Amino acid sequence: MAVDVETACGRVSSICQIGIVGFRGGAIAFEYETLIDPKDDFSSFNTRIHGITADHVAGTVGALLAGRLGKSLSAGPLRRWLLTAAAIETALLWGAAAIALGFDVVGQSPRWAVYAIIAATSIAMGFRNATIRQLKVPDLTTTVLTLTVTGIAADYTLAGGANPNWARRIGSVLSILGGAVLGALLVVRAGSLVVALVLAGALVLVGIALCALHPSALRPAGR
Repeated sequence: MAVDVETACGRVSSICQIGIVGFRGGAIAFEYETLIDPKDDFSSFNTRIHGITADHVAGTVGALLAGRLGKSLSAGPLRRWLLTAAAIETALLWGAAAIALGFDVVGQSPRWAVYAIIAATSIAMGFRNATIRQLKVPDLTTTVLTLTVTGIAADYTLAGGANPNWARRIGSVLSILGGAVLGALLVVRAGSLVVALVLAGALVLVGIALCALHPSALRPAGR
């Protein structure tokens, strides 16, 4: 078993992420990762290494709420959980877009809007991560790619690996990279966060709605 931790700053107590990979017979048996709010400052040096910021760990609130919601819907079909989570995440993103209508990106004002947008998008991100965990698809991440990139390298042919789930892993990396580039272009071109947030919410709604049409979405959410 391999355990990896990331810290927010130079203090060893500032753990912000834990990743665990279990092996059986030389193959990966399970993978687990979670973000933790270290209640500490994030240094730019550490963030450049692992890409985790205070905004990311703030999403644990959304994950907590989504976990409670998931438990209450566990007896019903997965489709119901997916559509409920999508509706909540989209509402949060579009709510953030509404706040961003009066927000000056360059001047970062008004200040209350900064924190309101961060809070709404962080809770939305927590709901998204909890939904991905509910789907139980190996090597599929939507936020932090540390374990994914490590898995690609560790399981590569040159390292003696068999490249398991390589397409899914690379797809995750390229999807997040593409989303980041598209979002940055929209913000720079429009001079506002509104278009990017509205598009993000629409993609969540459409994407999960398509997933909900799959026959496997009829299985119980708790399985």
